[in-house]
Amino acid sequence: MFCYGKVIYAPYGIVDSALMHHEATHSIQQENIGGPVKWWKKYLTDKEFRLDQEIPAYQNQYKRFCELHTDRNLRFRYLHVIAKGMASEMYGNMVEYSQALQLIKN
Repeated sequence: MFCYGKVIYAPYGIVDSALMHHEATHSIQQENIGGPVKWWKKYLTDKEFRLDQEIPAYQNQYKRFCELHTDRNLRFRYLHVIAKGMASEMYGNMVEYSQALQLIKN
């Protein structure tokens, strides 16, 4: 899933409310920086910028998940899954897993 401006693309048809909040955060970020072209160019080339953009997106994703689910164990598992994603090669290994956990929770 990704966004380009105000359009959120779900190529596999999977629409998860928490992930939609993540992408909606990026949509707002793109608008604030002057549009999606400028945002994507910087996002793909600047590792620090990418991290700065992903932290609030993941925080909003986790916050939304917690609003929908009160089970502590489920929240714990979800947090660990998304932290692994944030610490993955997909984002250029921009943070360690333990850092991702802390950044998302705060």
